[in-house]
Amino acid sequence: MPDPIFDDDHAGDLLKMRTAHLGELAQAVSHDPDMRPLVRTVSQALDQAAASADSATARRKALAEDDLTPREGRERLSREAMDKGRSTVTRSLEQADAGLAAMEARLRARSLPKAPSDRAEDHARQELPLLLANTSDPLSVLIKIATGDDEALAAVAVGRLGRSLLAKADPDADHSAVIDAALGAAARSSSPDRKKAAAALAAVKVAGAKARGIVANGTAMRFDD
Repeated sequence: MPDPIFDDDHAGDLLKMRTAHLGELAQAVSHDPDMRPLVRTVSQALDQAAASADSATARRKALAEDDLTPREGRERLSREAMDKGRSTVTRSLEQADAGLAAMEARLRARSLPKAPSDRAEDHARQELPLLLANTSDPLSVLIKIATGDDEALAAVAVGRLGRSLLAKADPDADHSAVIDAALGAAARSSSPDRKKAAAALAAVKVAGAKARGIVANGTAMRFDD
């Protein structure tokens, strides 16, 4: 059954693209059962957006062809149908965005370094202040640590202690740069779990944005008619 929102000559291609991107989204997190409800949330929200736009425009078309209802009444009902459709589409896209954001947040957390043991973390927490004690560029030092091979030190650098030490040493420095650096290094981490999460995060960002974009652009064109 063709996607009702794309009833032009490209309907088949657009439907295939949307389906493919949602499939890529699901495949990216197929190893994680906890992600499946979020995948469903995104898919259902995009389905709802498409269905709402189709319903609104179908109603408008039917009213335009209705010779029995006075013109003013038809126009009012048409405006109401379109307004309701726009509102539902907006809410549905917001739900899809929330689902995608939740997926990305979980994968970001899993892409960050983690200490292999409590003992290693305790040792790293003692060592990090010493490494920052005599530097004039604490941000660069933290970034180097966060992207290094010592997972325990990297975990402490991106965590609360790293943020606290940086704030004291350089109040103008942005600790999010340390986190971003650690995320960027996840793909070459010695941790298989970090590598897997980093790959999934990249795939989710791309597939989610493309699937959402197809629906968002299609619904916008419907309402612009």
